[in-house]
Amino acid sequence: DDIATWPQSLNNEFHALILERGPVRIKGLEYPKDIRGRKFAEKNYCKRLSNSEIVNRQWLVYSKCKDAVFCFPCKIFNSWNFKIATMGINDWKNLSHILPQHEKAQHHIETMHKLCELSVRLKNQTTLDAQNQRLLESEKQHWCHVLERLFSIVEYLLANNLAFRGSIEKLFQPKNGIFGGPCTTAGKI
Repeated sequence: DDIATWPQSLNNEFHALILERGPVRIKGLEYPKDIRGRKFAEKNYCKRLSNSEIVNRQWLVYSKCKDAVFCFPCKIFNSWNFKIATMGINDWKNLSHILPQHEKAQHHIETMHKLCELSVRLKNQTTLDAQNQRLLESEKQHWCHVLERLFSIVEYLLANNLAFRGSIEKLFQPKNGIFGGPCTTAGKI
């Protein structure tokens, strides 16, 4: 659950698991103070707009083991050019200035769009993995049907005491058997 303990590179399964759970926030925690007596304040989870509206910073996550805050989407999509994604930030004095700057950064905006798009695709099961899985399942069903048909043919031949092949090896010749000649009874199966 702690964002600071995630591996450096995340695979698709880990992405899906993380997005399914969403950003995990610890509320009501007694945040530890640094050497100057400063600590993380839960008010940083929100921002006040110019029209006095308060908006939740859903992307901001506190790490208990590192005593730092991380950007959830930037961490997921490996934004190595931001300290808030790699090591976290625990500069509590300047955090109220750092967070708005990070929110306005183009790379953060792009990762937010990626996060929203991936969340929607996972919910609708339209990711490449889901599409590949559907194609694989379709191919599997196709070959199961082919195998069923082959078993039906073998059963038909056995039930009617018919040979698999005729006495002539060339295709489309008389006496080539049921499946190789111009007139076949296999079409009736």
